[in-house]
Amino acid sequence: MLGVKFLPFVSALALTLVSLPIAANDDHQGQDFAPSASPDGRHIVYYSYRGAPGDLSDLYVVDLVTGIERQLTSSPGIFEIEPQWSANGAEIYFAAGPSMKELALYSVNADGSDYRLRYEGLGYGPPVLSSDNNRGLFWRDYEDGTSDLLIHDFTTGMDHTIETGLAGKNQSPSWSDDERKILFSFRAVDENGREFDTPQSEDGLYKIDPHTRELTRLTREPAAAYAQVSAPDGFLYFMAENSAGVMHIYRIPDEGGTPEQVSPDTSGPAYFPALSADNNTLFFSGRGLSGRTRILSMPLSGGEPGQITRTFAP
Repeated sequence: MLGVKFLPFVSALALTLVSLPIAANDDHQGQDFAPSASPDGRHIVYYSYRGAPGDLSDLYVVDLVTGIERQLTSSPGIFEIEPQWSANGAEIYFAAGPSMKELALYSVNADGSDYRLRYEGLGYGPPVLSSDNNRGLFWRDYEDGTSDLLIHDFTTGMDHTIETGLAGKNQSPSWSDDERKILFSFRAVDENGREFDTPQSEDGLYKIDPHTRELTRLTREPAAAYAQVSAPDGFLYFMAENSAGVMHIYRIPDEGGTPEQVSPDTSGPAYFPALSADNNTLFFSGRGLSGRTRILSMPLSGGEPGQITRTFAP
């Protein structure tokens, strides 16, 4: 990894709305975050702090049939976070770097081989890939503290900025279920480019057509959200803080509405919603049986979460 020019990506973990591990911290030892399901439905990849105390995060894979967990990467002094499985199941994309402010986009084969740099450009944040892996959603920060959405085309190497018309931080983009529109979170900023301490009237979740620039507000109240997932059941799932300041998984109808908490209070704090390959199960990071953050699952139709990851060390 020496000699690589790291991008100044701003990770989800560094956003003010998310209280997750942003440095080597023994309090996060053995805790699991950001699941992503393989296309064949057999495996989940995630990142975890399972090394020696003070070590940074690595990627792990759990077999949903056997329950066996294995370490996929081992990079001392490097954070590896927010993995996403490729559409063909052969590769896993993720953000990596020596700090949460120095992250670049990498990929690794599902067997742990061919670890390589994939993107250097204007985009910030771990990407959300299109279903064909040809495009990635990022956001682009400006010196005045505002930001716009950005699409990177991996086939041409071109970046395309999407201006939303909202003057503030347009971040955390994801694809709609049909990938024709982009979902994103907006936060207003003051004259110095800083986010306000309290929610502002325009804050919330939005949807934009990247071709026509048609903008639709999805939440009827300010909501700082991240990791939106559009599901075939007609709902949009995301993580946000509840009234007590605890992160949970929420959902709203695809066309907008009032957020409804999905993850039980007993699983909080809960982060990073993701769908199973058959779109029937919701995976997320939440409080497990031991009190540590584990990868949990629950049916989209409702029910109590079940714990998937269990072991402390590889």
